[in-house]
Amino acid sequence: MMAEVQGEDMRTLLLVGRSGNGKSSVGNSIIGEKKFEIRSKHQFGEQLKKQVFTNAGVKVVDCTGIGDTGSDMVCNVHSVLQSAREVVENCVRGFDALIFVMKYGVRFTKQEKDAVQMVKSIFGENVFRDWGILVFSCGDQFDLDTKDDDIKFEVWCKEQTGDVKRLFEEVDYRCVVFDNKSYVTFKQRKQREELMGCVEKIQEDKRRCYSVSDFERAMRSREILVVQYELESLKSETDTLIREMNQSLNLTPVPNDHDVHLENMLQELLRHGQKLEEMDRNTGMLESLQTQVQAQVTMLQGKIIMRKTKTEEASVPTTDPVQELILGMKREPGTTVKRTLSFLVTYFRQ
Repeated sequence: MMAEVQGEDMRTLLLVGRSGNGKSSVGNSIIGEKKFEIRSKHQFGEQLKKQVFTNAGVKVVDCTGIGDTGSDMVCNVHSVLQSAREVVENCVRGFDALIFVMKYGVRFTKQEKDAVQMVKSIFGENVFRDWGILVFSCGDQFDLDTKDDDIKFEVWCKEQTGDVKRLFEEVDYRCVVFDNKSYVTFKQRKQREELMGCVEKIQEDKRRCYSVSDFERAMRSREILVVQYELESLKSETDTLIREMNQSLNLTPVPNDHDVHLENMLQELLRHGQKLEEMDRNTGMLESLQTQVQAQVTMLQGKIIMRKTKTEEASVPTTDPVQELILGMKREPGTTVKRTLSFLVTYFRQ
């Protein structure tokens, strides 16, 4: 058992990355004990699971969901953000480094790039630059792939190109490979030492931990993230509402309660417009949807006014010939002067 370190000397590391990349296994390798429960993302169901274990002067926090995107997500984005907030607030000193776990041998796909962007949206655009360390799991596979060439991991990192190279450069090549299957004490100790060397380098440069204040400064990017993840469902909801409204306007024959139905539809459109305005959070990302809804509101209001006018006209007694002429002129604006004069001659003769 490794000696415990307490107080200011304790290092706190936050593990993030896509589910299935080996975060829990990396956590176990860091603390030198099998404490982190290794499960697939689907076994967690809708409940985000935070695991925190301490050993050898290191506290490691593993939170599922932070780094999962699109179809990988088992919880909605609000739950992920709430979980991230709790993690940061529960780290009294903040965390010394953010460990982004990747899997060696897997291409740097769009899902991986989206995961990187999601972490930036949650914790701040510069979190990788200032506190990030890339840890690659499946180090045993790296050893097999490079056995004949005897290539060092640092050299392999320098040889990479494209988007993953830009990520390596962003973290200043603070990259470590972990063989989580190895039982060789020397190898386990060496990879831990390499990781903690990166942590110490961060603290030498930054001289402070990532804190709640840093998290609060990233609030705007989290608001944008929420809108991004809700955009598709809001589009679908808006399209459905507009389609139902258009179907109602084209009903034949017109039902008796049509006016009431149109009023209800108008109120529903107004409520939806208000919802879009609130959810947009001044990002402008929902502006096109708001414009569509406003156009439908204007059109529906015009239809309602038109129907009310016709109803009022129909309710006016038609025994007065003058009133009848006026209504006729409203219905047929092209009524000629000759017709009007003819009517007046007939009327006064009576």
